[in-house]
Amino acid sequence: MSINTSGRVVIGGTGLIDIRGVICPTEAMAAGAAIDVMTDGEITDATETAGTAFTGGALVYAHIDGTVDDTLTSGKPVGFTVEIDRVVVRCSSALTAT
Repeated sequence: MSINTSGRVVIGGTGLIDIRGVICPTEAMAAGAAIDVMTDGEITDATETAGTAFTGGALVYAHIDGTVDDTLTSGKPVGFTVEIDRVVVRCSSALTAT
């Protein structure tokens, strides 16, 4: 997720600042509904957006279209995996790929 120039949480769109955190909705959300944004935490039973398993110890990247995976291409690192199904989220401007 990102923050648009109006300060709203968005997935995709125009006027985006950057990926600032992750959201983990458990059901479809209505447009304009409030939702929690995670910047630091852990997600269990996690999979890539495509439904495939992560690789243990991999960096996890978020993409401006709202997807997450372990592919660097056009993504921003938002955390790393512990085992193959637990993602430790650390959204920080200091988090960089090596």
